[in-house]
Amino acid sequence: MRVLFVLSLSVLLCAATVTRPAAAEAPRDLSVYAGLYPGEEVEGVAFLEHPLVRAAVERAVSEEEVLRLVLDPTGPKTPIAAKGDLVLSWGCEAHNCGPHNWSLLITRDGSEAKLCYFRAADKQGSLWFAEDKEPEARELECPAD
Repeated sequence: MRVLFVLSLSVLLCAATVTRPAAAEAPRDLSVYAGLYPGEEVEGVAFLEHPLVRAAVERAVSEEEVLRLVLDPTGPKTPIAAKGDLVLSWGCEAHNCGPHNWSLLITRDGSEAKLCYFRAADKQGSLWFAEDKEPEARELECPAD
């Protein structure tokens, strides 16, 4: 019995001294995600989970339903593209891509985001969201590349 106690105590002490790796630090330049799908990780952080991306999207998008759909990691997505100072991510609602799709344009440093949301039921084309602005209706569909 005493041997079992000493063995258990030894295991606990060894487990307590094992250091865990530090939490992943998200990359500061969002263009590192270019060519990857939004769910793929860079330095342990997926694009849609990146704190800069989430904060910029939450500042820009004023409609809760649109925000939920855009930040949902499920559903079809295309690889992320980077052009100049912008990073583009396109996605759509699972099993409902035609009538519900969006494009997220965000600066490489995550300081500003614009979101184009196409909802066919609106029959007005797309809605563009940006920080400190009312959604703007445009006749065009959202860019995919």
